[in-house]
Amino acid sequence: AIRDWIFPEYDKLKKENRLDFEPSPYDVALIGDYNIGGDAWASRMLLEEMGLRV
Repeated sequence: AIRDWIFPEYDKLKKENRLDFEPSPYDVALIGDYNIGGDAWASRMLLEEMGLRV
């Protein structure tokens, strides 16, 4: 679903010069996390401390 929806949408917005987010080599996407007990919050903090944008 991500490949079929996100990538074409990103390409379309970039071509139309309407993209308000510029990706960087330091971006991380967490997909499918249920955040049980706040584990995602701790993971996000660690990734951001490493210099990655979550």
